[in-house]
Amino acid sequence: MAGAIWKAVDKMLQIIVNIIAKVISEVARLLGKFKEKVEDIAVERAADVSVDTGTSYLGWRSDMQLLARNLKALSSRASDLEETVERAELSGRQKRKSEVKNWLEDVGKLENDFIALQRRVQQEKFWKLFLVGGHVRKMQDQVVQFTEQSRHFDGLLLENQQNLENHS
Repeated sequence: MAGAIWKAVDKMLQIIVNIIAKVISEVARLLGKFKEKVEDIAVERAADVSVDTGTSYLGWRSDMQLLARNLKALSSRASDLEETVERAELSGRQKRKSEVKNWLEDVGKLENDFIALQRRVQQEKFWKLFLVGGHVRKMQDQVVQFTEQSRHFDGLLLENQQNLENHS
């Protein structure tokens, strides 16, 4: 009888081992499918990111070129206004308005910021360049603002107070 019990126990252990083997096999199969799905999603997301980065990079390059052109035009405008103001100031009868003085200083700062941005871009690695896009757009907004402001000065000069007092 002991032999029959051992045979029954052995048979049950074989059944349990077979069940465990089937469960392990099924779990491995499901994990394989899960792994494939995760890999597919990862590849898809990586492709999306690379397209977005590429688009940002291409957009950034064109934004940078536009900024350079617009800043060049603004700098030319500032140079012309500076020359006009300096000629008038040489007479001693007029002086530049504070608004004009501040505007010229702000344009100069923006030009320096652009030079610093260009240096930064040259030093950055390709994959970091899309982070610069926000700075480029902010500077472009400032160029537009300064250009518009220059069109609406209510005159560039004031009569010099010393000159007015001397003639009184």
